[in-house]
Amino acid sequence: MFSSMRTPEEIREYDRQWRLANPEKVKAYAREWKRQHKDVIKTRAAEYDKRPSVKARKKKYRQEHPEIRAAEKARYKKRHPDKIRAAKSARRARKIAATIGDIRIIRDWESTWRRKRSVKCYWCGGQSPGKTCHADHIVPLFRGGEHSINNLCVSCKTCNLKKGPKDPATFNKTLVQPLLLFTDDTFVAQVGQCHQDLQGSLASNLPIGESSARV
Repeated sequence: MFSSMRTPEEIREYDRQWRLANPEKVKAYAREWKRQHKDVIKTRAAEYDKRPSVKARKKKYRQEHPEIRAAEKARYKKRHPDKIRAAKSARRARKIAATIGDIRIIRDWESTWRRKRSVKCYWCGGQSPGKTCHADHIVPLFRGGEHSINNLCVSCKTCNLKKGPKDPATFNKTLVQPLLLFTDDTFVAQVGQCHQDLQGSLASNLPIGESSARV
């Protein structure tokens, strides 16, 4: 068949006819190619989106169809609640010029304990469903605390709301069973020790800070 073809037009026509006659084979080949070339597809898509003409067209479309853009945002928020929470927390920290750690580590840590049926509050030691607990800054951001994994703990809703912007030493005095804290310096050292092995805490499904000494 190919030996009788002399022009590119004839070859393209043969290819078109074959595809029409074998749609399942074409689909199977396309699926396999996409599976093996995910990085290529992602790179090409990113390069395409960077074109000025494409950016202008998308911007115009979003301006003309705000309701579609709003629906897209709503779907994204529903599919990626962990990313939305992490972004909001980082934005709040950025507004007051707080030091910000690795957002991905914070997001992975938070998503781990939020999926658990029961987690232990860092402050009172009580057990609560993960989805109802808060990610609490041990040293508040307004008191110079970092938004990093070394300054975060799992707190029940009640303790987090009671603590508010109080420094940890002051809030510790209000607890029925206080944390074993002596001075601000030793407290900071204790926090660093409790949080130094993030991967180990995630692997064992324990909220960071759960191993802190209690009176």
